[in-house]
Amino acid sequence: MMRALTPEEIIVLQQQGCTAGNWEDIRVAEGFSSQYVRNVSFSGNIELGAFNATFSLPSGMSLHSGITDATLHNCKIGDDCLIRNIGEHIANYSIGNHVFISDVALIETSGESSFGNGVSVTVVNEGGGRDIPICDCLSTQVAYYMAMFRNRTDEVNHLMSLVGEYADTKVSTMGRIDDNATIRRCKSIVNVNIGKSAELKGCTDLENGTVCSAADNHTVVGADVVARNFIIQTGAEVTDGAQIERCYVGEGSQVGEQFAATDCFISCNCQFFHGEAASIFAGPYSVSHHKATLLIAGLFSFMNAGSASNQSNHAYKLGPNHQGILERGCKLASSSYLLWPAHLGTFTTVLGCHKEHPNTTRLPFSYLVDNQGKAFVVPGANLKSVGTMRDADKWPKRDCRSKEPYLDNISFNLLNPITVTQILNGIETLEGLLATDADVYEYNGLMINESAVRSGLKLYSLAIDKYKGEVLQRWMSAKKKPETTTEPIGNWVDLGGMILPYSYLDNLTDFNTLIDINDYFCDLNERLTAAEMQWAGERFPNLFDAEQARNIMDAWYLATSKLTNLALDDAKKEFSQAAMLGYGLDDCENSQTDDFMALRGEYEENSFVKALRWDLAKTNEIYNTFTEQE
Repeated sequence: MMRALTPEEIIVLQQQGCTAGNWEDIRVAEGFSSQYVRNVSFSGNIELGAFNATFSLPSGMSLHSGITDATLHNCKIGDDCLIRNIGEHIANYSIGNHVFISDVALIETSGESSFGNGVSVTVVNEGGGRDIPICDCLSTQVAYYMAMFRNRTDEVNHLMSLVGEYADTKVSTMGRIDDNATIRRCKSIVNVNIGKSAELKGCTDLENGTVCSAADNHTVVGADVVARNFIIQTGAEVTDGAQIERCYVGEGSQVGEQFAATDCFISCNCQFFHGEAASIFAGPYSVSHHKATLLIAGLFSFMNAGSASNQSNHAYKLGPNHQGILERGCKLASSSYLLWPAHLGTFTTVLGCHKEHPNTTRLPFSYLVDNQGKAFVVPGANLKSVGTMRDADKWPKRDCRSKEPYLDNISFNLLNPITVTQILNGIETLEGLLATDADVYEYNGLMINESAVRSGLKLYSLAIDKYKGEVLQRWMSAKKKPETTTEPIGNWVDLGGMILPYSYLDNLTDFNTLIDINDYFCDLNERLTAAEMQWAGERFPNLFDAEQARNIMDAWYLATSKLTNLALDDAKKEFSQAAMLGYGLDDCENSQTDDFMALRGEYEENSFVKALRWDLAKTNEIYNTFTEQE
């Protein structure tokens, strides 16, 4: 309940250096005390809460709530706020309870603003055509659909209209700073909504955006950050001189160390430091840590970009209209280069310079290697890499989001309908090559050694046997067999980190709000297990035939053991004599080995090696239990 100032309170405020255009325009809460308001200039409509709390600073200092040395225009101030040392003014803002604002030059809402909602971001293709509007409740699934399914005009237009309608609800002449937010040593904040418990410290320039945040998952915007036309999601950190323009930064993602991004959609749990990105759609867990690294005009997901890796999307003909797709799990080695257009299959590792527009979608889990100007492929090599297994293990553990329900949905399984389909295509492709005799085969302009073809076939076959056994085990362990449909499941899509059947996207025009669509995708998670089992049964006839169970489990046991042992052998290379080069600077006997062991420990004691050995033991246990129950 708000009331007018008493004549006595006005006198005290005037004695303490306060002025007002009209004292009658100021309303205060019951319990308001004028003693905590000093040297403040008021104009427009003002509401002030009670100031009873004390703030404890990291230095150990305690400051009583109140307002000192500030100019406020058209502001609502909640209870127990501390606002001090405002260089210019705070104008047209509704400020929640227990908010700390100190040493800030300017905070204002100028005219009507949607606070970053509805901003158009030109992703994947710099020439345009995949532009998506962003908003503070946009999931990666909806963003991906709008960007990548432009052939589905009605559905895309419907989703864009929903974003537009949502953005319209955010239009206001009043900005918002929610409860328990902290804003310190910032320069200019214009047309920015700031969520609960957000921490803004030392920002240079924030304009037209929303900083989402939650009480149990703070969002941080740090020193020297320049951000314009943006959405920063809950739990994200944009710090240390990052510059973002027309960008969406997802839940739990980190952007910092002078990273520059323009027209980028950055999904959850990404990390971008030092380098540069332009017009990218970065799916979950995309990472770039190094200077001189450029990501441009591409689609990435679960990707790791090495130092000085970059791409080109300009052939100097009709403009920067080319684009590239790196499917889930790709890695770019240091100084690697790709000339767009290109399309790399899942879990491809790129080494060297590639100007021949490679397409490896039918050869997943491969190395793409530059050898004297020619592109060589080593099919399936990443299936035996300990790095691939470690990645699959670490991603779920490194989820920086606080708690469900999450805005984005992520499928983590390494072998899934997408990767398995590509592996099956790889088997067909390699078998087709072996139909003719050659020492080196050529496929889509890519070179493959005959030995690599045969090795790739073996690795792909092992992966299929492993997958079939995993699905069969899920089937056998289900207390209630999943319900199947009369219609075939068909093809699947990796929808911005969520793997689901294409057919599940046919009804998006039925939803009337973005929240309803987000809920739909969350609810789908419960149906995907049944859908995958049905798909696997369709793709592998007799998979669930009791008479075939022993053969499938035998093959699963051999394949899983083989792939795990290959990964263990790969890990052992990290403890070889060659890996010790650079250790042991003195000339003492065994100093190199001792120094290496002191830092890296022994192979058998490595935590991930132990985890792989546990997997082997678990594989044996599962197999033995199955055979005993027959």
